[in-house]
Amino acid sequence: MNRLRLIGQMTLLAGCTLLVVGCGGTPDGITVKGKLVTPPGLKLLKDDNIQIDFFPANDAGSAATAQCTGESLEFTLNRGVGEGVLAGDYKVSVMVQAYPGSQGIEKRRQVYEKINNDFNRDTTPLKYSIPSGSPSQTHNLTVDLAKKAVTAN
Repeated sequence: MNRLRLIGQMTLLAGCTLLVVGCGGTPDGITVKGKLVTPPGLKLLKDDNIQIDFFPANDAGSAATAQCTGESLEFTLNRGVGEGVLAGDYKVSVMVQAYPGSQGIEKRRQVYEKINNDFNRDTTPLKYSIPSGSPSQTHNLTVDLAKKAVTAN
């Protein structure tokens, strides 16, 4: 059941991303780069995939998405090809997926399920406000799952 729910969430997210990418005529936005900090003891494999989404807090406007691997944990948010993030208040969700076919995948999926449940779009405690600025600015931040906080660097 949880696997079906995860697949459903990923499908919905992919559809929303396609809608956002297909929309034109919006401002360029601000470049937002960041680093994900995982809870102590959480072991990610280098090819595990992490998706980080910034959804407008008021559910109006464009979401921004980033992906990173268990190796780097660094990301750059965007709303589409070359489009940065618009200023505003956001809910931040995090979804972790074990690399398909990797050793110990079932055990890792169970561990990642807790993160996915705690930090999905509906349950996430993570919030962040992107300040306005020029598109040439880069805004650096840290998403810390252990502290349940997003902070500017």
